[in-house]
Amino acid sequence: MKAYKAEELRAFTEALFRGDSFDRFLLLEASFQTAFSLELDGRVAKDWYSEEERQSRGVEDFVRWGEVKALAFQAIRGKRAPSAFRVVLRLGLAESTAFLAESGSKLRPEEVSGFYLNLNYEEKTLRIVSGVSVKVFPGDKALEQLWDRSAAERLRAMGLVIAEL
Repeated sequence: MKAYKAEELRAFTEALFRGDSFDRFLLLEASFQTAFSLELDGRVAKDWYSEEERQSRGVEDFVRWGEVKALAFQAIRGKRAPSAFRVVLRLGLAESTAFLAESGSKLRPEEVSGFYLNLNYEEKTLRIVSGVSVKVFPGDKALEQLWDRSAAERLRAMGLVIAEL
């Protein structure tokens, strides 16, 4: 787990809410505090999509950020910045499986719960925390360290300026 700070807040929030850089991540949950509070649960309602739609769209247990970011943006846009927001993103199954294969880890996909980015904005600062959740004891921190580096590289490849905390 590594913590970072967005050095250029406007560019980061533009990429998150208006760009497509984060669209393929799954949204686990989000909360926004403005003149009101808005909580989003990213879990897909099981009866919303037919089985055929789920398979053709590749719908997982959570919606993709790209499907709900417009709603989130509507909640925070206005003359004042939100007082706070929190967004928890996770790589999708295909992306997680590919990352795990590239990592050379001995863990199997079913042993890894996810590769996460936790975005937390408060007091005019946006902090990003990368993390890995596994279901078994991995024996070392190699996979976690690899994801931490990869997460930072992904953010920088998006053109975002971050600094390690």
